[in-house]
Amino acid sequence: RRGAGPLERGNDNPDRRNQTMPLYVIRFDDCRHCPPVEAAGDREATEYAMECLLDDGAEPGEEAGVYRVEDGGVEEHIATVAVPCDEDE
Repeated sequence: RRGAGPLERGNDNPDRRNQTMPLYVIRFDDCRHCPPVEAAGDREATEYAMECLLDDGAEPGEEAGVYRVEDGGVEEHIATVAVPCDEDE
């Protein structure tokens, strides 16, 4: 799932078609990262990071950092997401 492609929400809206969406990099606990992906915003990028963790079978507590790539390639940390721990344990 990593690097599966852009997260384009609302592309049917003519006002959004010509806008460039921000790029995000997802970095995982094991030092891997996915290629930069486009997302409509921080929330969508954060949701995508959680999907990547779950799709890869991450264990409870495993985390991924979400970074927005700013002009000049500077990465700004947006969020850290973690697979929820089972409360019954």
